[in-house]
Amino acid sequence: MRQIYGIVLVVLCVTTFVSAQGRPLTENQARAVQELDRASDSLDVLQKTFEAAMAERRAQCKSAIGSAEFCGCLGETLPVGASFLMYVMVASDTYDPTRVSADDRKLIPKILESRDKCIAKVFPPAR
Repeated sequence: MRQIYGIVLVVLCVTTFVSAQGRPLTENQARAVQELDRASDSLDVLQKTFEAAMAERRAQCKSAIGSAEFCGCLGETLPVGASFLMYVMVASDTYDPTRVSADDRKLIPKILESRDKCIAKVFPPAR
């Protein structure tokens, strides 16, 4: 997503530079600026929606598990498409992969990998 922001920023800077040279924008350039503004607004909404979903997932984890460190690790490593409920069902082996979409089935190994990584990081075995 940062790459898209970068592209939008470069195009806006170039367009601003051209218009600052005293040359009016062509109709196509003006339309492109408007489209970039709309795209930038859409990216802002998408970013806020993503951040809200991740905050909700983190809050659910903290409420259920109680370990801020573990939940922080899950927040960093769980696939974006995995809800906390999906994590709980997969981690507790109560998830029926035959009753979900192919995309959700692809998340299962990543969820288990995330769980194992976070357990090892936060709760290392005693020596």
